[in-house]
Amino acid sequence: MGHARQPKQQRGPWTPAWVVALSIFVVAPAASWSAPGSAISFDGIDDLVVVADRDTFSPPVNTMTISFWAKIPTTATALGNGSCGSTGRYFIAKGNTNQWEWAVENDNNSKLCVNLWQLNSNNHGNVSISRTLNDGLWHHYAITLTYLTRLVLYLDGVQVASTTSFSKTMGNGTEPLRIGGRADGNNFWGILDEVRIEKRELTAAEIATQYNSTGQSGSSANLAASWHFDEGSGTTTADYSGNGATGTLLNGPTWVTGLVQLPATDTTAPTGTVTINSAAARTNSPNVTLALAATDNSGSVAQMQLSNNGTTFNAPEPYATSKSWTLTTGDGTKTVYVKFSDAAGNWSTPATATIILDATPPTGSVSINNGAASTTSTSVTLTLSATDALSPVAQMQFSNDGLTYSLPEAYATSKSWTLSTGDGTKTVSVKCSDAAGNWSTAATDTIWLATGGALTVTITSPADGAIFAAP
Repeated sequence: MGHARQPKQQRGPWTPAWVVALSIFVVAPAASWSAPGSAISFDGIDDLVVVADRDTFSPPVNTMTISFWAKIPTTATALGNGSCGSTGRYFIAKGNTNQWEWAVENDNNSKLCVNLWQLNSNNHGNVSISRTLNDGLWHHYAITLTYLTRLVLYLDGVQVASTTSFSKTMGNGTEPLRIGGRADGNNFWGILDEVRIEKRELTAAEIATQYNSTGQSGSSANLAASWHFDEGSGTTTADYSGNGATGTLLNGPTWVTGLVQLPATDTTAPTGTVTINSAAARTNSPNVTLALAATDNSGSVAQMQLSNNGTTFNAPEPYATSKSWTLTTGDGTKTVYVKFSDAAGNWSTPATATIILDATPPTGSVSINNGAASTTSTSVTLTLSATDALSPVAQMQFSNDGLTYSLPEAYATSKSWTLSTGDGTKTVSVKCSDAAGNWSTAATDTIWLATGGALTVTITSPADGAIFAAP
């Protein structure tokens, strides 16, 4: 793309791409076109750009970010078998017999794969997404990898897949880096431009920022290599990182105009909703689960921020459809505010949801047979009274021993109940709960049970009618 970088900056975000946690970005830019310089077209047969091996191209040596632009024509024939890491058309790869390391693959024009291998070709880890790759449009691909830690894919600056599962270890192989194919003839069909390898893992925020930037940065201390493909002719391509990683064109790849479709200006923010605890009306705990749903005209929602007051929001975090959240303390109606952003940095107005936080149980009382002192029957009637400050009284349960309670049932102010057998003092315990699920301590009442009849007292001395003289 020439040494004059200004036209190149028109094509939109430049995102480095390998980090040994892997993240892939695919930028499907929109509407208009510019011609910022040259690019290289590969015939899908044997065209390659080969760069001599360097330690900085190996994940076990340093974290990496790799990125490039690519356009696959609709006429490109499919090659692949649906299995990542075998037959396919490889954008870029490092490895060969007993020296396998990594590659980015177009499998059958329908799956984008990032493959990691052990040196002996056994799988170390991979991620993939299904999409149509031969759409005839320029796309931006970025990959990050943090060795033995994570491999993540992003689409348009948004994470779409990841893995933290790896088998054994990779090695620092000695094979050259091949742009446009793999050593075994699985060659790329299409145009590549602006290939870049950086010696660090970009954060999600940096990826989103670079995706939305107006150009790519120049040489930096973190660059391992950067090929602009701006020469337009010849059999070599310069490394603009200053590290001297010159690429050699083999088998006649063609210099072409680096046409890149410009991203359309996006000023429309996402729209979204939030619900708390599956839209429950009440909760007895400040720890809740939020369900979030957001859409954007670009097709991707990137980040979200949350707040309990609508003024102070947490730091932006990747958009997710579920989020654990803590309400402010203290009983009462609580409101949660959520803002969503797209990859272009447009933030929505807050979506809101409310819930009543009620952590205080009801209070109440119970009376047996309207407060009678005794009864001759185990069948009694209980009269209940319970109140709650924020929620309706919902349920009640009973016990004759204060330990084993009946199953919860709908709250009522009257209840037929059976006392335990055996004459004597009987105690009935009642607990009530509110609609938030708070159970009260037990309210109690007692009554004397005399199943033999009412208590009779007979006086045998002194005799009836006897008169006693004062001492």
